[in-house]
Amino acid sequence: MTPPLLIALIIVLSPSRPDVRVFNVSHYTNACVPANNGLTASGMITHAGVAACGPAFAFGALVLLEDGRLLICLDRGGAITDRHLDVWVPLDADGSETTAIRMGRKQMLGVVIP
Repeated sequence: MTPPLLIALIIVLSPSRPDVRVFNVSHYTNACVPANNGLTASGMITHAGVAACGPAFAFGALVLLEDGRLLICLDRGGAITDRHLDVWVPLDADGSETTAIRMGRKQMLGVVIP
């Protein structure tokens, strides 16, 4: 099943009105704060699927993006608003942030799963 179809099914089958938003999605690594060993604001360690979300999102809230990624809100950031998700990606093998930079910033449809 394609991600947009999955989002459409969630909207149609949800007993309550789902929270569908357009998010500004960016990507980050642990390169700027290596001393914290990947510790997020929630106290969990960064891993695939972790996102920094705005303060309106409870830690543990899920967001399904149109590209099929299921994210869990476990981190915060000073510039992160409720329409911005900053998705963690690992450093490249050479220690650079090339992948995160290449993934860039995009506007994406997402559904919030509380």
